[in-house]
Amino acid sequence: MAGGQTLAALSMGAAGLAVVDVTRPSNPVLVGQLALSGDSLDVALDPVLSVAVVAAQSGGLHVVDVRDPGQ
Repeated sequence: MAGGQTLAALSMGAAGLAVVDVTRPSNPVLVGQLALSGDSLDVALDPVLSVAVVAAQSGGLHVVDVRDPGQ
């Protein structure tokens, strides 16, 4: 996804999906956040395809392009 960064994708309940730079675990930095329908319960990240798949209860399944998580 991003050269030199270690990124984590987080399901944030009603707040949707967040991508956090955890390169320095003692100082995580929010890179991007996306509101999604439903309550996000779980997320799987595919670094090869640069997608996050988010399970969001009544919102269904969201497939999110995370090539540029700051956008």
